[in-house]
Amino acid sequence: MAEKHEIRVRIALVGPPGSGKTAALECLHRTTPADRRGPLIQIAGSTGKTLLYDHAEFSFGKVGEMPLFVDIYALPGSPAAVLARRSVLSGCGPTAPS
Repeated sequence: MAEKHEIRVRIALVGPPGSGKTAALECLHRTTPADRRGPLIQIAGSTGKTLLYDHAEFSFGKVGEMPLFVDIYALPGSPAAVLARRSVLSGCGPTAPS
């Protein structure tokens, strides 16, 4: 099997409820051409608030010969959501907030 070469960037929008994280992700998803974005995945409760995370993948062309993908997550900032943040941010390096 051929080795996969790509550049993948992970961006996390973290903050208190009502600060616009999901709205920003929805706007970016809506205004990006369909051939440059994946589906918008939203895991929300019955009240519409994000339970675990919202996520969308975007393609921003190439860097050299390698495709550039950006994964953007909207994550709840509450202390109760620490496990969701750790799961999404695992492998991001020492600057990732817990």
